[in-house]
Amino acid sequence: MSKITIRKSIQKYFLKLFLPLFFLYYIFIFNNSYDRIFLCTLYNNESEMIYIHIWRLYDYIDKFIAVASNMSHSGLSKNISLKPFEQNIKPYLNKMDFVNFDNTCNRKEYPKDDYLWCIEKSQRDFAKTFIEEHYNPTEKDLLIVVDMDEILTREGIEYIRNHPPHNFKFIKGTYYFPYYYHKIHDWNRGYVVRYNKRMKSLSKYRSMTIKNYKIIKFKNDPIKPLITHCSYCFKNIEEYKRKLSSFAHQEYNKLPYNNNNWIFKSHYCRETFKNQGYDEPYKGWKHLIPNDKRLKYLFDRSFMYSLNQTTYTENDLESLCNKTYNRTPFEASAIFNND
Repeated sequence: MSKITIRKSIQKYFLKLFLPLFFLYYIFIFNNSYDRIFLCTLYNNESEMIYIHIWRLYDYIDKFIAVASNMSHSGLSKNISLKPFEQNIKPYLNKMDFVNFDNTCNRKEYPKDDYLWCIEKSQRDFAKTFIEEHYNPTEKDLLIVVDMDEILTREGIEYIRNHPPHNFKFIKGTYYFPYYYHKIHDWNRGYVVRYNKRMKSLSKYRSMTIKNYKIIKFKNDPIKPLITHCSYCFKNIEEYKRKLSSFAHQEYNKLPYNNNNWIFKSHYCRETFKNQGYDEPYKGWKHLIPNDKRLKYLFDRSFMYSLNQTTYTENDLESLCNKTYNRTPFEASAIFNND
C-alpha cells in the first residue's frame, strides 16, 4: 500500500470520527449558549406596560428595543410619551433604545396584507434592521419578539436563558383580562429566535402556525405561563378607547365595542370580545408588577370603571353579568414585592 493511499485512509477515518463529534459540539455546546438577548417590541404610548416590561426584565436582557412611531397603525398622529412614568423608567434607560419608525408599509415583504397590518408588521421588522445597523448581531444572539403587553415573567426569562433554543420557538403564555389573575385562554404568540443574517421578517415568524413548532414551557409546570399577556388592561375607559382607535384591529373600533356601556360591561363582567374566562387562584407569583399604587388596578378585583361615563346605575350591577365573581381586593402585601 502506498503512502498516499495510507494518508487518504487516515484522513477518511478521522473525518468519519470527528465530523459527528463536531456536529454534536455545535448542537449541544455552541447552539445551547448565547451571547446577548435583544428584546424587540412595539411601543404605542402604553407607559404602564413599558414600565412593567423593563422593570421585570432589566437584569436579564442586554437590550430593550422599542420601535415607536408618531402615527398609530390606523393613521392617527400622536406624540411619543412615557407619562406618567418617566422618572420610574429613567434608571433603566441605559439598556433601552427607542427607535423611530416612519410608518412605511413594506409591500415587497407583505404584498397581500391589508395596509394597516402591513404597517404593524413592517414596524415590528424594523427592530431587526436597527439591531443590524447598531449592534453587529451574530448567530449566538437571541431575539425575543413580543408585543408591549406580552411580558415575560422573571421566571420565564430565566428559563429561556438556561434553555436557549437551537433555532426558533414560541413561548408559552396566558391571555389575561382585565386583571392579571383572570385567565381568558392560552396565548403563545411571543417567540425567541436566534439571529440569522438571512432572516428577513420578524412578523412572519409570529404568523407561523403554532402547532407546527415547539413551545417553550416549564418542564416541571407546563401549564404555567412564561409570558403574561394582559390585553385591554387599562385604568379607564379613555385608555381602552384610545387603543381601539389606534391599533390594526379596526374591525373592533365600531359599535358596540367602542361604546362606553359595552366597555364598562366587558371590564366589569371580565369578558373580552368573544371569550369569558375564569379567575385563577392566586399563586403567589413574585415580581409581576412594581410596588406602585398607580398600577394597583391590574390586581384589584374590586376595581371598576366609572359608572358616571355610562347609563348604568349601582342597581344595574347585580344583574349585569351572567357570572358572579369575587370582588374582594387582594391584600397589597400578597401582591407587591419590594425586591
